[in-house]
Amino acid sequence: MMARYSEQRGFQAGGLSGDLYRGAAACYSAYRKPYPQPVVDHLRRRCRLDGRGRLLDAGCGTGQVFQVMARYFDDVLAIDADPGMVDYAQRTAFKPEIG
Repeated sequence: MMARYSEQRGFQAGGLSGDLYRGAAACYSAYRKPYPQPVVDHLRRRCRLDGRGRLLDAGCGTGQVFQVMARYFDDVLAIDADPGMVDYAQRTAFKPEIG
């Protein structure tokens, strides 16, 4: 999130209008590098993930985190402020990359 300063309004945080990522889901997914398997394995060992519990992916974007981590949990709750990101995540969850 960016912040900018205005003498009249002080500091204002950017991206709060709700449309910061509008229309960006497909590009975000296409160009964001996936998490390397060694990172996933380290998290699984370090956090003692055993297939139980609930994963909360707050700010899930297009789903890169919850899709690779879901197998280590009973349940997954993935949320994002951008409806386009959520729609993309729902349409592509656990499906092979379209490319």
